[in-house]
Amino acid sequence: MKPTSLPNRSRDQVSSKDSKPLHIGLKGGDCPVGTVPIRRTTKEDLIREKLASKIMTPADDTGGADYAIVETIVGPNKYSGASAVLSVHQPDVVGKQYSAGRMMIQNGPDSLQVGWRAGQAHCFNTNCPGFVIVNTDIPLGSVIGKVSIRGGIPVEVEIYILQDLANGNWWLGVANTNVGFWPKRILDGGLANLASHAEWGGEVFSPPGTPKPAMGGGHFLIENTSYDAYFRSIALKSPSGGDINPQTYEFTSNRKLYDVKDEGNRGAYFGHVVLYGGPAGS
Repeated sequence: MKPTSLPNRSRDQVSSKDSKPLHIGLKGGDCPVGTVPIRRTTKEDLIREKLASKIMTPADDTGGADYAIVETIVGPNKYSGASAVLSVHQPDVVGKQYSAGRMMIQNGPDSLQVGWRAGQAHCFNTNCPGFVIVNTDIPLGSVIGKVSIRGGIPVEVEIYILQDLANGNWWLGVANTNVGFWPKRILDGGLANLASHAEWGGEVFSPPGTPKPAMGGGHFLIENTSYDAYFRSIALKSPSGGDINPQTYEFTSNRKLYDVKDEGNRGAYFGHVVLYGGPAGS
């Protein structure tokens, strides 16, 4: 299965020694023809899923989630996709905490997001019904083998969510590979059409009354991609096929603990950059 009419994506035209790509895929090659990789569901997975049965957004009044994100300005524009390259990190988490770096698109009650997540209180991936995997090499929910080290060369991965305008399905791409799609039929609350909102940044969760976990690189920003967690080359896709440089604003739900900075366009390689992160605390 392949997409029938995905819009073309802009690719980096400038090489750089400022980062190294993360290899995501099965060791030893692809699955046999006609099969796809599906991570084995364990008892621990089911327990974690029960603890965190839904994805939380800033609209959820849970009291336990915090965000440091850049999001699109509310307006009449509609989008057929979003993309970015994000650095990969492993912030410290304990118990039911989680910490994530993710990109999200949304329209009304429907939202789709992709990124990395550290911690025990997580779900999603193939445990959420409906997503159709087509790639034989990249399993959803796999453990990431390498992460960025503060002060070193960042480890990063390209992600995108693009709508197939011929049938309305939304395709997930990781590392320049079409992994699979969310069928239009399961998205009847808004994303059955186009997206109206997008976000890039960090999300953390800790049960109410407990200290917050670290986000991103685990430190306040110093505005250096060798130290800060980041998204670069963030972009939106117009239904007509062209790229849209997002008109955005910064949102931080807890400025005492977490930073976010919209750096704007930083040149051919980095493109539109978002920095985010912060330490653990109460």
